[in-house]
Amino acid sequence: MKYISENRLSEFINSYLESFVSNKAVTHSDPWIIISQAAQGDDENWADYMEHDYTDGRLWINKVFLKGFMDLFGFRDKESAQDIIKNWFENKFEVDVKFVE
Repeated sequence: MKYISENRLSEFINSYLESFVSNKAVTHSDPWIIISQAAQGDDENWADYMEHDYTDGRLWINKVFLKGFMDLFGFRDKESAQDIIKNWFENKFEVDVKFVE
């Protein structure tokens, strides 16, 4: 059985997140950064995946997205998955995340 190194897994996860966000709407609207996607032609089905608030440093992650992320990469605890996403978000958008919801 072959194992993947932690560094290689981290690169793969970052690549996944970059790919995920590449086809989403990223809105910079003071004091927010919002990653979302609207269902075609239906504003009521607007899906927000992540939101960062500059005023308090909060990063909100959609529970359904987080669950799918955890299942895909085999995370057993929510905090570890949130920490990986938090670090990626900070690097991607050059912000400081104080806490994750």
